Amino acid sequence: MLSKRAGDILFGVIILLMIGAIVAGRFYILDTVDDRIEEAQAENEELQNEINDLENLVADFQTDELPRMSEMHREIPAYYDKDQLTYYVLTQLEYEGISSTGGRNLSVSITDDPNFPEGSDFLSLSNELDTYRATVRFNTSDTSEISSFVDRMHDQDQLFVLQSVQYENPVNEPLPITLNFVAFYYPSDE
Repeated sequence: MLSKRAGDILFGVIILLMIGAIVAGRFYILDTVDDRIEEAQAENEELQNEINDLENLVADFQTDELPRMSEMHREIPAYYDKDQLTYYVLTQLEYEGISSTGGRNLSVSITDDPNFPEGSDFLSLSNELDTYRATVRFNTSDTSEISSFVDRMHDQDQLFVLQSVQYENPVNEPLPITLNFVAFYYPSDE
């Protein structure tokens, strides 16, 4: 057995070691928390910069509106023919090198009266004009074909508005893509 003095010294050493471990643990935990706070602040600054960039981008395009009716007279045909619209879209695809050959699974379908969100400019415009949706589906492994085709449709004399783009991303296969354009026509006299 230890003497009373040795036992007191041992007890004091154990108490000091425990206090030292608590102080060291506290500094370690506080240092870890400080590092996490600094990382979170850096991430928040990055996110705030991204938000500011996006807000600036939205502000740049916030004034963009649909062209007024007087500006669209040359771009809106007076006569609608489903076959003519289908072949017109197919011709634009051919100009971009997109055809039904080679497993492209190319299809063009025309739908009458597409739906638009309530309160949108497109909805009010569709109340004044006849609207048709041209849905274009094809497979591609070259994404530049998509942007080239969209640019070609926007450069036409007739007004085509890209309504939506849908795609899947299968592994090691061509990208199946669906593009929905809206075409406007003056109302028929029926």
